[in-house]
Order: sequence, then C-alpha cells, then structure tokens
Amino acid sequence: SPSPSPAPAPVPAPLPSPNPALPLTVPATDNFDRADATSLGSNWTQIGGANGISGNKVRTNASGFQSDVAFWKANSFNADQYAQINITNPQYAGILGPVVRGGGTWGQLTEKFYVYSCRDSSGSVFKRVNGVETTLANLPGCASGDVLRLEISGSTLKAFKNGVQQGGNIIDTSIVSGSAGLYFYNAVTSARADNWEGGNSVSTPAPAPAPAPAPVPVPAPNPAPGPIVGDFDGNGMVNSLDWSFMNSRWFTSDARADLNRDGIVNSIDFSILNRNWLRVN
Repeated sequence: SPSPSPAPAPVPAPLPSPNPALPLTVPATDNFDRADATSLGSNWTQIGGANGISGNKVRTNASGFQSDVAFWKANSFNADQYAQINITNPQYAGILGPVVRGGGTWGQLTEKFYVYSCRDSSGSVFKRVNGVETTLANLPGCASGDVLRLEISGSTLKAFKNGVQQGGNIIDTSIVSGSAGLYFYNAVTSARADNWEGGNSVSTPAPAPAPAPAPVPVPAPNPAPGPIVGDFDGNGMVNSLDWSFMNSRWFTSDARADLNRDGIVNSIDFSILNRNWLRVN
C-alpha cells in the first residue's frame, strides 16, 4: 500500500506588533520616586548619553562632557506641546532643562529637539538638528528649586522660569513634530532634576467678535413746509393783506389769485382763501 503523505508543516503565528504610543489626553508626569537605576524606565527613550535615577531624582550616570537626552515615549504628543522640570543643584558644569519636539537617533545624526537649558550662571534656548546645535536665545541662569518650562506652538517657542517668561518669543521652523523630554549636559553627577511634566498645549480660542451694534434708525427729515394757499405776500400767514390782494383781482384772470385755476377770480377762490384764514405756515 502507498506510504501516507507527510503532515504539512505548521504555519508560524505572526509576531504581535509593538503597541503604538497612546495619544496624550492628560499631561504625562514622572516624579522619579523609584529605586535607583541607570535608566529612566520603559516610558522613556534615551537617544544621547545615559540618564538614571538617584535619590528619587533624575541625573546623568557618569561625569563627562556629554549630552544626555531622553524623550517620553509612552504617549504621542501634538505638535504644540510643552515640557517642564524642577531643577535641583544646577552648577556651572551641570546644565539641564526641558525638551520639546524631540526625536531621532543620536548616533545616526538624525536627532532633533529644542531645549531650555540652564545652569547657575546662565541659560539658553537652543536647537539640535542632525548633529548641529544652534543657540536661539541667551537667558539668565537658574537656582535650585526653579521650575523651567518650555512651550512651543506653531513656530513660536517660549521659555518660562517659575511661571515668568524669560526673554521674548522665539521663532524657529526647523522642527515640526516630536515628543517632550529632558536634557542634561554634565561634567558632574551632582546636578539633579525632579517632577518632570510634558503635555499638549491647549490653545486659547480667540474671543468671539462682539456683535455689531444694531444701526440706529435715522429719522427722516421733516419736509420743509410748503406755502399756504392764499398767502399771496409770503409772510407766512393768510390775513387781511392777502384778502386785499385777491379783492384787487376780483373778476380777473390773474393766475396768482385764481386759486382753483378755473380762469377767473371769484367767490370760489375767496372760499379757498377763507378756509386758510389766519393759518400760519
């Protein structure tokens, strides 16, 4: 008898796709209140250097002149966004601050971000695009306990320290999207930060225009009064002077005194004048 056909090889089950970042509906926050570690955890993507946690605060893992940049990856951000962080122990060689519109890969020179960086003596807002850093604004320094916040809406950046805007608005169009994050540049490990927050900017709707006032009706001008029939001398009143004028044209065809235009001045015309007797224009 024929040998049985071999059973078909099982089809491998497809690997599940990685979960996409959820859209951000409330601000993302991290107080770093967890065990000391050499990374920030699964909610973060480290693209430059290495940040870790020490004493419930974020810090750089090793001293040395390097940029340590991390972005929040657990949620996706709108293009208009903000990030803020509480600064602890900034130093001349310990520079740190919030990041907006961050992304890319450092080693491939595709990194991009805006940052409000600050140390004890000075601060700045700068951008890094494909390995090139450009200062956008020079700002005052910061002290331990200061809260730094960087906002971007459209092409406008605003830097705040303790709720007060530092410098004026900054306009730049180089980076159009990305995630909020944090930045360190350290030659020391003692500079720390805490209580990071990132979120979508909520634009304030422009106030509705005030309704146009209803037009005030303009009263029609009163027509100029016409002459009174029978006021032959035009003095504004029908009186004896007008009677005398008509009497002087009695039984004539005088056009002025012939009030009913029948071709003769007679009692009919007198009756018309009499109706307006002593009437004032």
